[in-house]
Amino acid sequence: SWRTRTLILDLVYRFMCEEDEGIRVEAINCIQHVLLFSPEYVSVPELIAQFRSHLSSSRRPLKLVSIHALYQLVQRDALLISKVGGDRLVEELFAMLDGDPSIEGVRKVITSWLQQTVVHNPSAWIDLCQKIMARTTVAQQTTEIISKAGPTFDEEGASLSGGLGVDTSSGAQGRLTSRWRTQLFALRCLHDICSIVSTSGRREQLDITYARKLGVPTAGLLVSRVSDLIKMAFTASAAYVTEIRLEGLVILKDVIEIF
Repeated sequence: SWRTRTLILDLVYRFMCEEDEGIRVEAINCIQHVLLFSPEYVSVPELIAQFRSHLSSSRRPLKLVSIHALYQLVQRDALLISKVGGDRLVEELFAMLDGDPSIEGVRKVITSWLQQTVVHNPSAWIDLCQKIMARTTVAQQTTEIISKAGPTFDEEGASLSGGLGVDTSSGAQGRLTSRWRTQLFALRCLHDICSIVSTSGRREQLDITYARKLGVPTAGLLVSRVSDLIKMAFTASAAYVTEIRLEGLVILKDVIEIF
């Protein structure tokens, strides 16, 4: 009945606000079942805010269950997640990879989100990838300046610049390794952007003359970002890390084949 349902939801929301981590984890698991069978009775924007607040938690179980819950929401309605969370939420998810690339589910959330929304605004996703790559590179350059580590290189810690010095402390190396992996994932997202949009049947995204005939604004189209794609791909293809070089070449190949 309505009264029973209201009582159950009220209890679940109260449990989600408990101080005990285990109770909050189980409450989020419970609300995921509600989302699965009766989504019309919950406020998705409120849930996004709740799950988002746990992404920076020092408690790993709470962080993981929140990521899984966000993945469920993204699969259900990625456009709504975009309206509520926006670019900032995507950046926060990428930042989690900087901190710990082994966190389960983060890449799945971003990939699913991208796949469902990129045809509507590929330029926005390119901006995000560009920002992520620029941010990690600047952070690595700052580490080099501070550490003065000399010419020692760690393949996993090297940046897109093609050979920055690496701090010899284990903590700094861990951060640089995470950023390297974040950069690689951002490059793979760029490849996904090119692949998905080019096969979507949206001719205006690839043909600026056709877009103008339709009266479509060209600023946000994929074809308007070719120079940025080439720039990022070329920088990556000259990197010290083999995997990043190869991914840069993949994007250059995408540009050649598509345009």
